[in-house]
Amino acid sequence: MCIIYFVIFFSYIMDNPSHLTEPGVRSFLCGVLKNCRDRKNALYSKLFNISAFLLFIGLLGGILYYRRKSKVPEDEKKSQKRKEEMYIIEKIKSMKNKTKRDQNLIITELPKLNSGFDVLHKNYYSV
Repeated sequence: MCIIYFVIFFSYIMDNPSHLTEPGVRSFLCGVLKNCRDRKNALYSKLFNISAFLLFIGLLGGILYYRRKSKVPEDEKKSQKRKEEMYIIEKIKSMKNKTKRDQNLIITELPKLNSGFDVLHKNYYSV
């Protein structure tokens, strides 16, 4: 029996909810809350944009700073280029000498003689 009264009372409350506030207050509070949410979203958007901008500036500055510090000085570049040129010239000279030596051997067609003294002398001074 108690359960029946409870069900009837509950259905009455659900059909006729009590209004503790005036009708205009509810819409006013919903409008204020909506404005607060819009302001909060605008603030979060501004904070995100500012932080993304600062991160971008920091990354760009870091990259530029790294490139400037890792740049090779002009005098070092010149010395490196000079070393490369000398290496290439040395290789060309050695190739010319080798071809000249090969041509001289072909012309004479004589076998090269290595005496014991020459081999010993060459080994002694190469060490």
